[in-house]
Amino acid sequence: MDFDNLMRNSIRNSEIYGFNSKRGILQKLGLHHILDPRKLETEVNNLYSHYYIRKRKGGSETKDKRIETYVDLREEKVEKIFSVPSDHSPDKYRKITYLTSNVVKRGQRKLNKILSKVLFSDFKKKEPVLPYLHSSTKKRSFITNSREHLGNRYLLAIDLRNFYPSIDRDRVFHFFRTEFNLDIDVAKMYSLLLTSPREIDDGIVYTLGQGLSTSPICAVLINFTLFNYIYSLSAKYNITMTVYVDDITFSSDDIIPQEFIDKLFGLIKRNSMEINKGKIHYYKMDSTKKITGIYINGNVMSIRNGKHEEIITQYNYLKNITVHSYEQFLFVYNIFLRFAGNVQFLEEVEGLKGKKYLSNLVSQLRHKFPSGLSKIRKNSPYMIGNLPGDTDEKLREYYSRWEQWYEINVNNFIIFKCSCFIAKYGEDNENCIHQ
Repeated sequence: MDFDNLMRNSIRNSEIYGFNSKRGILQKLGLHHILDPRKLETEVNNLYSHYYIRKRKGGSETKDKRIETYVDLREEKVEKIFSVPSDHSPDKYRKITYLTSNVVKRGQRKLNKILSKVLFSDFKKKEPVLPYLHSSTKKRSFITNSREHLGNRYLLAIDLRNFYPSIDRDRVFHFFRTEFNLDIDVAKMYSLLLTSPREIDDGIVYTLGQGLSTSPICAVLINFTLFNYIYSLSAKYNITMTVYVDDITFSSDDIIPQEFIDKLFGLIKRNSMEINKGKIHYYKMDSTKKITGIYINGNVMSIRNGKHEEIITQYNYLKNITVHSYEQFLFVYNIFLRFAGNVQFLEEVEGLKGKKYLSNLVSQLRHKFPSGLSKIRKNSPYMIGNLPGDTDEKLREYYSRWEQWYEINVNNFIIFKCSCFIAKYGEDNENCIHQ
């Protein structure tokens, strides 16, 4: 099957194919009131800033420390340093480039949605064009990426080093100019909106940014001809290939030939990309294989032992929980959300045979908590200070139900104890009220 032609047909059906109105594009993205097409390069480049964070030191945690983190909501304090640290070195600090405008972030998310549709032959039915791609596509994930290799005895996993930064502004421009049939100034506008500054020894270059919502989809689209060629080459050698972001995995029931590996490495190098030598993994025969965080042995998939430990710790915490304050209710709510997500993950990978008690607890607790609530800071837990008014109102409503539920259960327990005591000692004995 000619996947290059399929992708180009999908691109031609895009709403931005051949659409050469700069003002119209900015209106589509909701950016027309803050960005001037005539001054776009200066305005966009000035929207980025950066800070430094100290890299975490390695080291193993004790079991007690690990278990503590499974039911702990405290956010790790990461100091953001907005000037070059006096002891700065790449080994000690990571430089984070970020977009300062929330309006432009929203515009990029709109553009990301438009570009994502290109990956589907039928967007509503979520039918992907590329069979090997498991990132940036609905109904696929790092789990389905691993599942494709079940049963294969030999496996080669590689990681593309600096995948996003390897794609500079010129490549983005060329891609939109040629594949989307755009005028020079319009293709340039897309290249400005989709890249961020990156320091190198000689100064500043603009590349796909690590933190930009559009980078994963752009990296795939710009490299689709390369990935399609590698996929066709893999098929000739009877090798299964999958792509998940910058992880490319190959597996086969037979030994993966060195000839294929040499061709693969040569293709990647000729396309201005680099393989991370420290992340090349070759698995033989019946060894346990790790693919995008999932372990595979023969036809069996499993999650890491630490995740099992986390699930059981959260189960033991939640199964007999009582709530006596709104703050405690919020704490339990966050732990429940983690637990429910972990149980869903376990079910998708391993199934719940012999572990139905986990999903039973999720079902028991789910009706006692709301779902789909917004937060002020998306990546922080539901806690006082991070709750919009409507979210706080809904959570307090559910908390009042907890209070009623707890009171009913306590009263029922007292009645039950008294009835047992009366049955044993007689109705006239008043001591039942103290039992």
